[in-house]
Amino acid sequence: MTAHPEVVPWFIGTWIVLGVVGVWFQFFNRNIPQKKRLLPIFTVGSGVLFAVFVFLMIGDVRVLFFIVPAIALIIFLNLRMIKVCESCGRTVTSNVWFSKMEYCSKCGAKLP
Repeated sequence: MTAHPEVVPWFIGTWIVLGVVGVWFQFFNRNIPQKKRLLPIFTVGSGVLFAVFVFLMIGDVRVLFFIVPAIALIIFLNLRMIKVCESCGRTVTSNVWFSKMEYCSKCGAKLP
């Protein structure tokens, strides 16, 4: 397959939209069940979308051998490190890669 550099503006525009939606979703949306349901979908969907865009822009299947494991690791870490507090609705992130958060940093409630 050939590279498609004309996809770059779509790539940039898509990430701007995803950034705005992500900020709204994490910081302004207080619907706890919706956040808990959509956060994994948003995380996995963003990773898959990134892989598709990289493949389209570069046009070489071999690059997927490097990109897919990296994206899978990032998705795994994001799903593990980002939690939604059931008490206050805040999206809480951990800075420690391989340890789980126990309590919400805003209200102190125990996280699931």
